[in-house]
Amino acid sequence: DSHDPPALSAAAIDTAAPDWTQIEEEDYNMLVKLQRPHLREEFFDHLQSHASNIRDIVSHHLSLNKTQQCKISARSEWLYGDFNTCVPITITNWREQRLLLRCPFPHMVGGLTELDEKTRCEAATFAWISSNCPQIPIPRLWGFGLGNGLS
Repeated sequence: DSHDPPALSAAAIDTAAPDWTQIEEEDYNMLVKLQRPHLREEFFDHLQSHASNIRDIVSHHLSLNKTQQCKISARSEWLYGDFNTCVPITITNWREQRLLLRCPFPHMVGGLTELDEKTRCEAATFAWISSNCPQIPIPRLWGFGLGNGLS
């Protein structure tokens, strides 16, 4: 009959919204999960709107002089996973030239206290691995900052 809906392909069925039984069995909050892309974009907007602050912070941590300029990469080059985003930064007239600014997503850690705890734990882990396991390659940690301005 011409009034019947078109048949769904297997691919369409796989991408269809889960039914209530599937949602009840999941270990995560579906509403929170559905908000993540929007919250990620809001955080990217926040970072982009504070680009001059980011340049100042990077310059401070690296003790850059006036001839060494920080350039934040285009947003399309930013990397991200579930818990962090990494913003590539290029520095002119500096030995390393490129680095990544790693920022945890606030919506994935709860609040400022948890955000600071995550940052402290990760910085301590970097320090411990570099001191106790020098054979394990890890990125160099140039600095870190906490919500209260400490670094």
